[in-house]
Amino acid sequence: MSLKIPKRTWLTLREVGMHWKVDDIEVRHWLSSGYLTAHVWLPVMSVIERNKTNRQTESVRMHHWEGYTELSKEHCHRLFRMGTIRLREFHDTYNNLNYILPDSADDIAVMPDDLMILERDRLKFEQALSGSINSNRNLQLITDKIAHNSTFTPSFRSIHLEGKQYHFGSMQAKALEILYQAGKDNHPWCNGKQLLAEVGSQSYTLSNLFKRKPIWRKLIQSNKRGFYRLRNAISEDTFHNTSII
Repeated sequence: MSLKIPKRTWLTLREVGMHWKVDDIEVRHWLSSGYLTAHVWLPVMSVIERNKTNRQTESVRMHHWEGYTELSKEHCHRLFRMGTIRLREFHDTYNNLNYILPDSADDIAVMPDDLMILERDRLKFEQALSGSINSNRNLQLITDKIAHNSTFTPSFRSIHLEGKQYHFGSMQAKALEILYQAGKDNHPWCNGKQLLAEVGSQSYTLSNLFKRKPIWRKLIQSNKRGFYRLRNAISEDTFHNTSII
């Protein structure tokens, strides 16, 4: 009698990238932007359930939690930028409940290798983009469909500053996007080396990445200790949603 092996219900980020024939950085971008959902597995633990209605706390009670736990796009963005995050609050999407760890419990440390993409979320992502996942044109197809279906999101490929138009390459644009999102998340300062690694650059410094775009110094501020942020005057109106390469 042949043994029927249960089908896997999740994939690692690397496995998802291989399945779609895209780089890990693209998968991370979709997670950080909210197009794709990531989960972590949490072992059995005591948690406090907080059920809120109309901004009022309706009920608070202790019970046990174990299982796949969804991370928000903000969680993913901080995780990829910092290399690790510590959780004390999380959300049960299926039951629409919020949980928090009791004061006596340690934070939950999460690293990128802990992330998993559930089969249902992979299929949902593919179906939302009309499916054409297994081809050599995967990256362009998926990216084009995301851009077409999105509400306004700065592309960071083109900016208008001081009466002039400037255009950036893909890695430069990704660096600007990461810094922009970090500011929106109220964690504006990013480690330069981690930023370069996240965009896939082989450059050793941010100035080298932008060496042919001196305007970058009017966009990005350095603390002279290896951390960078977008300058406070930069806003959504600075960036234009263009397809210029």
